Amino acid sequence: MLTIKDRSLIFLGDFLFLFVIFAIESLAYNIMLLNVISFILIGVSLLGLARLFLLFRGSKEFGHEQREIKSIDDRTNLYVMYMISLISLIPLFVGKNWLYQSVTFLIIMIIIYSIYINSDLLFYNPVLGLLGYKYYKVTTPDGSEIFVIASRNKKINVNDNIEFFMVTDYIFLYL
Repeated sequence: MLTIKDRSLIFLGDFLFLFVIFAIESLAYNIMLLNVISFILIGVSLLGLARLFLLFRGSKEFGHEQREIKSIDDRTNLYVMYMISLISLIPLFVGKNWLYQSVTFLIIMIIIYSIYINSDLLFYNPVLGLLGYKYYKVTTPDGSEIFVIASRNKKINVNDNIEFFMVTDYIFLYL
């Protein structure tokens, strides 16, 4: 359903805050190349966020499914884990050898990308957490597990029969 280009944009949208920190640090180094790269990353990250929200909007037009809820696992706290992983990268921006730090940062981002690109982690966007979205792993009566991104005013309970909008094959939106 999502192309690799879409997944890559959404992935980069997840790192908006990290790229803002990178931009602030690059301004401190006052190295033009780092400034340009950091602001390009922020721009691409904003495009990724726009793509994510367009995907959400498009899912409402694409179709919906009615599903009964057998069990719920609230995964919203993973937004906090996601932020901790971002914070752990900040030391890469502190120091005097910006070239080595930039290469190290790029390698770490490639590793994270290879893990996130084909998993449900792609949709653990801290911006969604700040906007109040909740993230659930839900089991249906037939035993299938799906992931649900729910807006702040929606609550999911066991035995509810809920109308979801399909985002991907296993990720649904509940608005």
